[in-house]
This record gives sequence, structure tokens and C-alpha cells, in this order.
Amino acid sequence: MVNIQHSTNPNHMPDNHRQYLEHTPDQIRNWANTIGQSTEKFVEYILDNHVEKKALTILLSFKNLTKYYSDELIEKSCETLMTISQAPTLSVLKTILKCMKDSQKAKENGTLNEAKTNTDYGFVRGAKYFGGVKNEE
Repeated sequence: MVNIQHSTNPNHMPDNHRQYLEHTPDQIRNWANTIGQSTEKFVEYILDNHVEKKALTILLSFKNLTKYYSDELIEKSCETLMTISQAPTLSVLKTILKCMKDSQKAKENGTLNEAKTNTDYGFVRGAKYFGGVKNEE
């Protein structure tokens, strides 16, 4: 009986298969380190609170967000998420990222109204409109 062992040379694999093979906790920690401290905290939280295979799947999705968002925006979003949540998730992070990106675009386009108003203006329509005074007309 001949014992045959199969092996695959990673250089012969398609890029997406090779990336999956190289996707390890250490590799993702190194990547997070290049982004920032809050990103590192988020990655560590995911790795500590999920089974390794699930954590790596979540973190691969997280890492793919760099195609759509800048490292700076990812770091700011992670900082916000880690501040407001005791159990951060990728879906909440995506929501924060989208809101921050939309806000950033609005500022760049000048469509975000940042003018401060006097909040002590009362009711504009008056008491008659809201039924405070009987309308006898």
C-alpha cells in the first residue's frame, strides 16, 4: 500500500485562495496595528469573543472595508464604536462608517448645515395655532 500525500504550492493558487490561506490571527493583528490603536482593540475584541474561524471570517469582511473607506475613517469609526459599545459588532461599525462618510461628503460639498441657531425661540405659530387660546373669529 502506497501512502500518497497531496500538497499545494501556494504560488499556484488563485489570489483570493492564497489570501484566505494567509489570513491568520497574527496577520490580522499586524494589519490592525498599521491602522491604529482603536482598530487593534476592535480586532482583539472579535478574536477574544468568537471562535477563531468565525472571528477570521468577520475580520476578513472588516479588512475588505478598506476598499471603500480610508484608514483614517476606519480608525475614527472603531474609536467611536469601542467608546459607545460594550459588545461591538461589524454591522454597527459599518453603520458608523457609512454615517461618517456621508457626513464627510456633506461637509466637502457644503451641504451640511453647521450654522448654530438660538434654541430659545418658543413656538413660532403662537398659542392660537396650538389651541392655547380659543379661536373666536
